[in-house]
Amino acid sequence: MSNTGRAEVTVGELMSSPVTAVVPQIDVLAALRVMRCTSVHHLPVVADGECSGLVTETDLLLALAAPPHGVLATVGEVCRQPAPRVECTATRSTAARLMVREETDALVVVLNTEVVGMLTAVDVVRSLMWQPGPAEARSPP
Repeated sequence: MSNTGRAEVTVGELMSSPVTAVVPQIDVLAALRVMRCTSVHHLPVVADGECSGLVTETDLLLALAAPPHGVLATVGEVCRQPAPRVECTATRSTAARLMVREETDALVVVLNTEVVGMLTAVDVVRSLMWQPGPAEARSPP
């Protein structure tokens, strides 16, 4: 429960779903095209049914700017491993603390080991717009 007496919002209520994921073998340019077509800035990297990493638009652009050995890198070579993840039943505050600790602006949302969504810092901030502040929570209707 929050200090207002209401149950805190869960990650499952805030996450974006369904999720577009990529395989580690895809090259960085193809992954950028996927991001552009789906209007996202983060992609889980999934291999053999398991989330093995998370790649950001920044990761991909940096890899394009300085390709190793003059060839396009693969997503598997530039993604963050392991992916920062959170269970869909976790609270918003738990997810926010995890983002700070992991120094990331996105978390892969899982149900056990299955990828079920993505949670970004924008999702967390957006959710706060609809929550009454302390003064609003105390004022009569």
